[in-house]
Amino acid sequence: PKIVVVQDLDKPRLLGSMWGEVNANFFRSLGCIGCICDGAVRDLDEMTTAGFHAIGRGTCIGHAHGGIPLRWNLSVEVFGVTVRPGQLIHADKHGFLVVPEEDEEELLQVSEFMDTLERRHTIRVGKEACAMGNKTGMQISAEMQSAMQMFGREKAETFAAQNGMGVASNATSQSLHVTTS
Repeated sequence: PKIVVVQDLDKPRLLGSMWGEVNANFFRSLGCIGCICDGAVRDLDEMTTAGFHAIGRGTCIGHAHGGIPLRWNLSVEVFGVTVRPGQLIHADKHGFLVVPEEDEEELLQVSEFMDTLERRHTIRVGKEACAMGNKTGMQISAEMQSAMQMFGREKAETFAAQNGMGVASNATSQSLHVTTS
C-alpha cells in the first residue's frame, strides 16, 4: 500500500492542513492508505470513514493555503527522519519506522522470528498468570525477568549466528505522539 509522506515547510506553525476529508478521499482513490505529515491534519472522523490513516504533529480546523504539495518524489524529513521515495515504511498509531533498503529482504523472516520469541517467552508469562490467577506479583515479576533473559539469549544467539543484528539494529524509527484517523 502507498503512504504519502509530507514535510511541512510551515513549521512550527499549524495554520492549516491539506489533509482532511477531500484529500483523504482523493488520495485513497489513487491507492494510498494514509499520510505521514509533520504538520497538521484535520477532519479525522471523515478521514477514518474514507479508510485513510494519518500521522500528524497536530490538528487544525482550516484549509492550508493552496493545499497541494509544492514538489513530488523527493526525499523529505519528517519528525527528524529522512524518507526517500519508494522506501518501505511501517506506520501505526504509535509512530512509524523507515526500513533501510538493505534490510528489506530479511524483514519478514526477522519479524516472524521476533514475534515467535515474544509469544514463546514474554507474552506467555502474562497470559499464564492471568489464566491461573493464583500467583503473586513477585512470582510473576520473577518469571517475566527470566522470560526476558531467555528471549534476549535466544535472540542474541540467532542473530550472532547470522553475523549481526540485521533489521532490528539498522532501522530508523520515530516514536511520537500522533494524531491518527
